[in-house]
Amino acid sequence: MLGHLKSGAGSAIGLSGVGALSSLTELPLLIAPLGATVVLLFGQPASPLAQPINIFGGYLFATIVAVAAALSFPGNC
Repeated sequence: MLGHLKSGAGSAIGLSGVGALSSLTELPLLIAPLGATVVLLFGQPASPLAQPINIFGGYLFATIVAVAAALSFPGNC
């Protein structure tokens, strides 16, 4: 039970921090996949998918693909 409470508290604090940062900078930092990442990171920290290289690598790859798509199709954003 204590582990679940810690996971929930960590998730709430993490998402609240990103939400506060988003509010301060007026940038849309809260994205849908962030919730899934938080569940993996705090709920199953020993999972291979919750390792830092997989999390940061996944977001980096997605960012590169998104920027390439935005540059390839100008005027649609």
